[in-house]
Amino acid sequence: MKILVINLGATSSKAAVYEAGKELFLTNILHSMEELHKPGTAEEQMKFRRNVILRELTEAGYDLKDFSAVISRGGPLKPVESGTYLIDEEVVKDAGNPLVGGRHASCLGLIIAHELSKTYGLPAYFADPVSVDELKAPARLTGVKGMCRLSMFHALNQKAMARKAAAMLGKTYEKINLIGVHMGGGVSIAAHEKGRVTDNFNNMDEGSFCMDRPGTIPATQLIDLCYSGKMEKREL
Repeated sequence: MKILVINLGATSSKAAVYEAGKELFLTNILHSMEELHKPGTAEEQMKFRRNVILRELTEAGYDLKDFSAVISRGGPLKPVESGTYLIDEEVVKDAGNPLVGGRHASCLGLIIAHELSKTYGLPAYFADPVSVDELKAPARLTGVKGMCRLSMFHALNQKAMARKAAAMLGKTYEKINLIGVHMGGGVSIAAHEKGRVTDNFNNMDEGSFCMDRPGTIPATQLIDLCYSGKMEKREL
């Protein structure tokens, strides 16, 4: 039972083949900013990423007709509990909606997985998307009425590494508390409390600056910039 795994990040495209829990193939294609921004539309970007993955699989001697399922890293969708989900039309709709997914690369992975599902008759899944929301109520509070903090972090990697750390300690993830740190094209820090992430930096709004996100910036200076007339809302 071969499973194709797709992981599209802000600066890379990763694909792997697993069978019976064993990794048979892994490729990690790094992209330059010029390469990523060359395609003009989200549709062209999706095709570019898909073709990169299919080329690597073909060169490695794999035929998608021989696969039993495909799973993609989950993007910034509507808030969900941690877990594994089937990719359906509603998920694809959210992934393509800039007001929900923001057109992050991981959302393109969901769309690619769904396309391959329809083409080859494979079930397509995603697991632990970045919009996993397990925040405690106090973690949502801000100092502004009507404005709440949102959960948005690298849940897939954070959860996987937390489980590995628990195993190294001879315990289960649901029995330990730890701090998880993801450092890639984006950066996120999360508090894991007995199997749930009860607080985290929303890496689209808060935390450390990184390759393609400004992180937390001075609020008063941002307000001044918004009213300066120097930049349109889309640019901001």
